Amino acid sequence: MIIPFSSFTDERNVFSGNPEIDPSYTNLSELNYNYKISKKLSINPTLYYRGTSDEMEFFVEKQTVTIDNETREVFVSTIANIGQYNAFGLEMGVSYKPFPWWNMYLEFTFNGFKQVGSFRGASFDGEGVLIYGRYNTTISFLDYFKLQVQNNYRGPIETGQYKRKGIYQMNAGLSIDLFNQRGLLTFNINDVFNSGVRKVTSFGSDFTRDLELQNRIRQINLSFSYIFNQNKNKGKKGNQYDNFKIIN
Repeated sequence: MIIPFSSFTDERNVFSGNPEIDPSYTNLSELNYNYKISKKLSINPTLYYRGTSDEMEFFVEKQTVTIDNETREVFVSTIANIGQYNAFGLEMGVSYKPFPWWNMYLEFTFNGFKQVGSFRGASFDGEGVLIYGRYNTTISFLDYFKLQVQNNYRGPIETGQYKRKGIYQMNAGLSIDLFNQRGLLTFNINDVFNSGVRKVTSFGSDFTRDLELQNRIRQINLSFSYIFNQNKNKGKKGNQYDNFKIIN
């Protein structure tokens, strides 16, 4: 982020670091409560407030450059301190185990924010509500068959120079223990519907730019492992919704 040299994303988009960037400082307050309603159900609500000074945001502007005697317009992005950012909200986690072989975890966040700032004449003022959500379920059959499904959602947001549409993504995985638990067959699909695409619109005084960005397209994996001379590695316990993590 601080290296001033340019790197090309493609023919029309360039990123350049900002060696003059200042650190951001955040004051964060949280009030958390964990309540076990029964052996099957527990909830974990968290109220929070976060105030950040010298908030960092990506800034983009249109520039005219000459490459090999050819003049062209490109979009140059950098990182900048744009001002103050305040956020407050509620995060709620719900764990539910209706049967010994079925685990469910639901989490959602309502994040209200207000941002005040500017950079090189561009206003970064904005306010709104951002919603996050995820639902994960793990089903185990006969101690050797496990199915896991993960669902993630990020709501749309508009602030500063850009607005992004909502994103939904689902991953699914299946594992089967074989040969007295010495063998493990795993099948998983990352981004089942190939929907993990960020659709972003950036705008300035003299341009509007639409981008579709995707870190990784849908992937399908099948693997088999076999242990010869040692006990099966149980691994470390993950989060309460990831006790059987079979999705990469």
